[in-house]
Amino acid sequence: ADIIAACLSCKMAFHSPSVEGALKCESLTRSLLFHNDNKKDTATTATRLSAWTIFQLARHAYTTANFGIAHDLFTQKLLSTSSSTEKSYLWLSALSKTAKAEDIISKEGILGVSRASMLLDSSIAHIQSLSSLSGVGSQLDDYGGDDDEDEDDNENPFSFQLHLLHHRLDFLNLCVTARGLCAEMKLTGSVPTKGTRSFLHQRNACHCFYALASRYFRLYSLHGIMHTQQTRTSLRMLYALCRFMGDALSKVFAEAVVGSSGGSNASRLSRIHSLATSPWPVGDSTHPASNLIRILKEKVIEPMGESIDPIVRASVIIQVLDTVLMCPVPSPRGFLSIKPPSRAELRMSGHPNSVSPVKCEEGEGCEKMDDEAEVLDVLPGLPCTVYISGKVPRSYFQKADLSFSQVVLWHKVHYDGPLDRADGDDQDGGEEQQSEVDGAGGNNDDSSMNLSAEDGEDENRTDSPIATALLPNGRFFFSIEWVAPRHRDGYYRMQVRLGCRDVRFAEWEISTLPNTDTIFLCVKSRSDDESGSLSGV
Repeated sequence: ADIIAACLSCKMAFHSPSVEGALKCESLTRSLLFHNDNKKDTATTATRLSAWTIFQLARHAYTTANFGIAHDLFTQKLLSTSSSTEKSYLWLSALSKTAKAEDIISKEGILGVSRASMLLDSSIAHIQSLSSLSGVGSQLDDYGGDDDEDEDDNENPFSFQLHLLHHRLDFLNLCVTARGLCAEMKLTGSVPTKGTRSFLHQRNACHCFYALASRYFRLYSLHGIMHTQQTRTSLRMLYALCRFMGDALSKVFAEAVVGSSGGSNASRLSRIHSLATSPWPVGDSTHPASNLIRILKEKVIEPMGESIDPIVRASVIIQVLDTVLMCPVPSPRGFLSIKPPSRAELRMSGHPNSVSPVKCEEGEGCEKMDDEAEVLDVLPGLPCTVYISGKVPRSYFQKADLSFSQVVLWHKVHYDGPLDRADGDDQDGGEEQQSEVDGAGGNNDDSSMNLSAEDGEDENRTDSPIATALLPNGRFFFSIEWVAPRHRDGYYRMQVRLGCRDVRFAEWEISTLPNTDTIFLCVKSRSDDESGSLSGV
């Protein structure tokens, strides 16, 4: 088993392995696993190994981009002999289909996207069926399940796997769309006219890749602390791959991206583009995918400009797409590990001295949000203190791969709507008001979370989280002070995100229970009668 694992590692060696050496290692691995040795003992090596050892080898093959071997092991050695229950069959079938899809992409590139997409869709359906079954954690301990599963945890145990598969499908679909736009540009020999369908699609293609990069990093910040360093590195590289494709398309479709001005979409795309060009993770510079991105960026993408003929730009990006898809994908090891994150308890409440004793009158909308979050009445121009308390469950510390002793909190306040929802015209200008009422947390958009050299660090964040020490029992306490606007009554939504800070000062996000991360602030001016009756207070 150790020899097989060493041979599988040749494909993802970090120091420019020769193609011949990688092919020899793959041939040796297949001969050990699947071919008879033509001796009296005609059994292969795989038949003499336990089911758990074969699963470990298949997992290692998957994480080292040997997808064909991983598919054969899942299909021939595990599904046919070790899938004794319906749950095990669904789990192994999903892994087999995912490995087969990645094997097709690595061999056929963009031409195999349609077949791979069908396999990934089937894998998602298998995992969704598996997640709907009860007691799934205890039934799959032999194939990557977590023995310390918290019975009270209602989090989907396959949320990490489902998000990864959906993001992978989105990436493949975006690559097909980008290739179609480049083929259209190559066919016409010119850039599309401003305002046409092709012009808008080219402008939005860059935004879609940056948005997908933001989703990958959100997945990284939520699940990275729960898995190994290999999983964190793989998620960072998938993030960087999406960001690279956004940068490449912004060069190819330069007229659509740079030439768009004035509208809200153009300003939003410009903001995302500036946030997505932060420095690459230094710790991942020796990864094969990182080397490929660096070479393509320096030699192909950066020299490209509007002066180059559109046909040349389109032809180049079509070749780049095939190269990127056929490059060994940094597959996270955590994909084959069933380890759902535990949710933290969170409670938000207002300070009695800073909350108005006068409630909104009947019909003004206070009752509209009672089932969603607590509503506090605040006087305009006066400070309001909101307390946030909670507890990080013990199971979160047990599952975390990194130690931490601090919790952090990001918060943001934005205008949600008028006191009377019938005044629809008062909704206008809410976006302008949002920048005026941001709390100390600043802009807390997912796309503003960029990567740096270390796991979870972010030197370019626009928000500064509040930090506090954890108590011995996992409890924590925060207080946020917010000054209500003087000249605009209405509802304001305060949203918080809970996180932790590990020993290397890297920050991670912690999932919280539903409907506990939001509180509504009802800002209402007092009438003259109310002001007179409370003048002596």
